[in-house]
Amino acid sequence: MLSIIKKYAGSFLLALSAMIGVFCAAQIQVHAVSKADLSDLMKKFPDGKYWNHVGSYENNPDGWTDIPCPHVLVEGGEYDYYVGIGYCNEFGGDVQCVGFANRLIYEAYGTESYEQWETTSLDNLKPGDVIRYKMDMHTIFVTSVDGEKVTYSDCNGNFSDCQIKWNQNTTKTEISDSLTAVYSAPSTLSVPLDNHSAVSTDKLRANSEITVWGIGEGGTEKYVYQFSVLTPDTDDYTILKEYADESVFRYTPTVAGKYSVKIQLRDSSGQVSLKKIGFTVTEDDPVTVINGQKIYFAFQDFRYQLYSTLMLVVLFLTSRKILS
Repeated sequence: MLSIIKKYAGSFLLALSAMIGVFCAAQIQVHAVSKADLSDLMKKFPDGKYWNHVGSYENNPDGWTDIPCPHVLVEGGEYDYYVGIGYCNEFGGDVQCVGFANRLIYEAYGTESYEQWETTSLDNLKPGDVIRYKMDMHTIFVTSVDGEKVTYSDCNGNFSDCQIKWNQNTTKTEISDSLTAVYSAPSTLSVPLDNHSAVSTDKLRANSEITVWGIGEGGTEKYVYQFSVLTPDTDDYTILKEYADESVFRYTPTVAGKYSVKIQLRDSSGQVSLKKIGFTVTEDDPVTVINGQKIYFAFQDFRYQLYSTLMLVVLFLTSRKILS
C-alpha cells in the first residue's frame, strides 16, 4: 500500500499544482480593467425596457423586449416564490435582479460574478460593486457613489415585471438597514466624463464681457474646472484660471479677432474631459463723431450704454454752445 502511495504521490502533487495554478490564473484574469463602461451598458440595456424573452422560447441574456414579464410573486409563508418565470432571461444560473446584475458584471469585467470578494462594509463602495439587500430579496448594480448617496441600476425592482431601470437613487443608511452583502468589483467601473460647457455668446464687441460655464456630467463627482484662452495675438492657450471648484469664468477681450476658450473638467477619479469653444470679437462701432471724438455703445454691459448715452448728450449740447 505504501508503495502505491509513493508511486502516485508525485502525480497527485503535480495535478494539485495545476489546479492551484488554474485557480490563481482565473483570479488574475478577473482583476482586468473594465471592458464596457457605463454608457455602453446603458445603451445595450435601455432604461424602461424588460430583461426577458417574451415572444420567444429562447433565453436571450443579451437582449430585452417591450413587454413586461408575466410572472407572479407568491407569498409562501416562510418563503416567497415566483411562478411563471419561463420568459425571464437567465444568466449565470440566475434570473431577474441577480441574473441581470451578473450580466452587467460580465459585460464590464468578463466574469459572471465576484462573490469571492464579499463584504458587509459600505466604506469602500464604488461603481461596479453589487449589493444584495432588502432582507436578501433584491440585488442592485452600483453606478455612482457620492458620499451618502448611491446611484444604481437594477431589474425587477418592483418584483413584478423584470423592468430595467437606471439612475435609481438610495442611501448607504437605507442599504445598511437591510444589507445582506456587498460584492466588490475588481476595479472601478469606467464612467465617461462628458463636457457640456457653454459660453454666453459666440460674438461680442471688444471690451465687453463673455461668461463661460463649466458643465460636467458623468465621471465621478465632484468636479474641478480649468479655463484657458487663445487670443488673436497668441499661438497657444494661456491658462487664466487654474483647477478650482468654481464653474463660472468671466473674460473681457480687448482686441478684435478670433478667440477660443478651453474648458477642462477633472473628476475626483482624475479623469479629464476637454472642450474648446470659439467666439468672435469685433471692434466697437462708433455711434457718431462730435468734436473729433468717437462715442461707442458697449452692448454687452448696460452701464457702458448709459455712460455713452450721457456723454453723447453732453457733447451734443457743448457743440451747440448751450453749455459754456
